[in-house]
Amino acid sequence: MASSHPFQHILVWVDGTDAADNACQKAIELASAARARITAVAVVDTETLSSLLKQKFLVPDEMQDFEREIEASSEKYLNKARECAKKAGVKTDVVLLRGTCHSAVLAEIKKSGADLVVMGIFSAEDIRRDLTARERQLLLDNSPVPVLVVP
Repeated sequence: MASSHPFQHILVWVDGTDAADNACQKAIELASAARARITAVAVVDTETLSSLLKQKFLVPDEMQDFEREIEASSEKYLNKARECAKKAGVKTDVVLLRGTCHSAVLAEIKKSGADLVVMGIFSAEDIRRDLTARERQLLLDNSPVPVLVVP
């Protein structure tokens, strides 16, 4: 029997910000109500790290250390999402992505078959100075599925 809920697979982008935490909570609420599943993703932005290396803002050892730190933080965000979803009885997969943030998330949308993306809010002001906000805008502009932006 087909579900009466429009969304069956929700992808949520977590990054440790308050807005991302709020987005994760909203994704869990929606998934619980719709009996949907969640894929929580975090991204290690290797493209930005490579750019910093090329521009000599980082040396190779620093880049590797920084990448490991970002990966460890991302794993914490994913584990937190998994635990919150588990408490709510929502089936959740977690995926650590690498690459340019918006491209990696877009690829995961297609791979996972997600039919809704939930992410934290950002402002137009942030886009001028914050790479993550710019990546969120690019995801919003290019997503093949609806995107819910949560404050």
